[in-house]
Amino acid sequence: MGNVAGLMLALARGGLQFMLIIWLQGIWLPEHGYSFARTPCGAGIYMVPLTVGFFIAGPVSGVSRIGTARVTLATLDSC
Repeated sequence: MGNVAGLMLALARGGLQFMLIIWLQGIWLPEHGYSFARTPCGAGIYMVPLTVGFFIAGPVSGVSRIGTARVTLATLDSC
């Protein structure tokens, strides 16, 4: 069950990042004064905090006495 939950969580994270990048490049950045030539760089810069959060939260969630499967399931339940 933990493997399935981990797979679903990874797919959700990937989908979130993909949708945010598309939204930033196509909608939000051009409306806020960025030219379409600069939007890929701007989208990458705006995604850095999310990526850093994933890098920090990933190993921390595995350092638990209750096990990674329960932490992963709890994370999926909270969404």
